[in-house]
Amino acid sequence: MRQRLVLFIFFILNLSIYASPEYEILGKATSFPSPSYIGDSVEHSLSLRLREPAKLEAPTDLEQLNNSWIEVREIKVIPEDKNMKKYTVRIVYTPFFSGSFLLSDINLGGIVLKDVVLKTESSLEPGINTLSSIRGPMALPGTRFMTISLVLFLLIIPVFVLIFSGRIKKLFLYLERFFKGQRPIKKFFKDVSRLSDSYLSVSANDFYTVLLDHLRFFLGHLYEKDFISTTTSEILGILDSMKISMPIKEFLKKIFVDADRIKFGGMKISPEKKKQDAQELISVCNELILLKKRQDIEEIQNDVQLDGGKNGF
Repeated sequence: MRQRLVLFIFFILNLSIYASPEYEILGKATSFPSPSYIGDSVEHSLSLRLREPAKLEAPTDLEQLNNSWIEVREIKVIPEDKNMKKYTVRIVYTPFFSGSFLLSDINLGGIVLKDVVLKTESSLEPGINTLSSIRGPMALPGTRFMTISLVLFLLIIPVFVLIFSGRIKKLFLYLERFFKGQRPIKKFFKDVSRLSDSYLSVSANDFYTVLLDHLRFFLGHLYEKDFISTTTSEILGILDSMKISMPIKEFLKKIFVDADRIKFGGMKISPEKKKQDAQELISVCNELILLKKRQDIEEIQNDVQLDGGKNGF
């Protein structure tokens, strides 16, 4: 009877040994980052102690572990002692859903790792279980203001053109005349300066003939009148009617009169006087340009005031 009891106890002990698990998990599994959310790259670590020494290896085929809620990207198996009984297993994964999930069994060669639970937190506030409905496209900040401003601008343009068309046209004509006149005026100053430098080598007759040609061209271009084909007496009448200062007017009249006396009356003049007249003519013409600009601006301003009074502005 005693022998049978001993055999029964020995059988029960052997059965419990073979029924015990192949490994045990030491401590608590850890995850980094913690907590983790959908889309994070998470590393889940757990320490194992084997019942019997065994060489564990990470599986090369991870497709069987992947599904619609998780992607296992890497599994690392790290030995912790020389007896091949203690290991650290690290599972690197990316979750696509929140909640707790049971990972499929992982064959590590010597053992099959089971019942690995992975947890993913939800970024939703507590009590909210569903996502909000899809919103329509959102406009950039200031879009409504810019749209209203654009519409008003497009509506105002026709009214603005109708009211100010005359003034705008005059302004553009003035700007066109101003910019087109820059090159001939620069050429005039350059030619007169060159003539002034040659006062010793050029005769008085030729000097004043060329000087008057340049002056006729300059006045005709600046005031948009024919100074080329007009006689000296006609030019003197035009100068008397022009709104320019008396010193400028007298100087220009004297240049024309002296030039006729030199060409037709044989009046003698010194080389220094030729250079002086050319240099003074450059200074006077600069003053005429500034005066003409002021007169044009005043004319535009007077037209604006006149048109504004007619239109009630």
